[in-house]
Amino acid sequence: MKNTVIIFLTVLLLGISAEAWRQYEELKLLHAGRFGSAGSFDQLTASRRHSTQIESRSHTVASQSVRRSDTLVKSEANAFAQSSNDIDTATHKRILANLPQQYAALWKRLGLNPDQIQKFEGIILERALIGNDVAQSFKDQGIDRNANPEAFGQAVRAATAASDSEIQADFGSSALADFQQYEQTIQQRTTVNNSLQPYLTKMAIPLTDDQSEQLVQIMAQFPSQQKGTLNDQTLGAAATVLSPQQYQALQNFSQLQQTMLQLQSKFYQIQQQMLNPAGRPNG
Repeated sequence: MKNTVIIFLTVLLLGISAEAWRQYEELKLLHAGRFGSAGSFDQLTASRRHSTQIESRSHTVASQSVRRSDTLVKSEANAFAQSSNDIDTATHKRILANLPQQYAALWKRLGLNPDQIQKFEGIILERALIGNDVAQSFKDQGIDRNANPEAFGQAVRAATAASDSEIQADFGSSALADFQQYEQTIQQRTTVNNSLQPYLTKMAIPLTDDQSEQLVQIMAQFPSQQKGTLNDQTLGAAATVLSPQQYQALQNFSQLQQTMLQLQSKFYQIQQQMLNPAGRPNG
C-alpha cells in the first residue's frame, strides 16, 4: 500500500512537472521570437509535442503503477532525459540559425569560404555552451558550483582559452583578434542590425554596410548605461556618418527607445505594487 501511494504521488508530480515545463518553454521561445519567428515557432511546436508525449507517458504509467513499481521511476527518468536532449538539440539549432546574421560582417571581413564559415560557426556554438557544459560537468562530479565560484570561473576560462587556441590554429592570430573584438560589440550590432536597420528600411532609407559598421563602433565608443540604447554622445557622432533623413530617423528611433524604457519601468513599478501592496511587509 505504501509503495502504491508513493507511485501515485510520483506520477502526479511528473504530470505537473510536464505542464510547468511546457509553459516555461513556451514563454522562453516566444521571448526568443525576435531572433527569428519561423525558427521559434518550430521550437515552440516541438516543445509542445515533447510535453504532450511526457504527459501521455505519465498517464500510461499511472494505470500500471502497482504492477510496475520497480521500473516506474527509472522509465520516466529516461523519458525526461530524452526530452531534455531534444530541447538541447532545438537550442543548438536556434543558435546556429542566428549565427549567419550576427556574424555576416565578420565573415566578410575575414574573407572566409563556406566550409570555413561552417567550421567557425561550430566553434562559436561550442563557446556559447561552455557555461552549461562546465555546470553539467560540476554536477556530474557532485560539485556545487555556487559553493565553488572560483573553480567554476577557472574552468570556464580554461575552456574559453582552449576555444581561442582552436580558432588561432585553424584561422590564424589575426582572425582570432578580429573575432574577439567583434564579440565585444555584439550588443551594439544586435541593436543596429535587428532594430535600427529594419526601422530605417521601412522608411526607405536603409543603412549601408559601412554605415552600419561605423554606428556599431560609435556605440561601442560611447556606451550607454542601458545596453543597446543611444545616448547624446552617440547621436552627436552619428550625425557625421548619416544623411540628414537618416539622422532625423535615428533621433526618432532614440526617442522611441526612451519611451519604451519608461513604459517598462512604469510597468515594473505597477507589478511590484500589486505583488506588495502598501502596508504589506516584504518577504
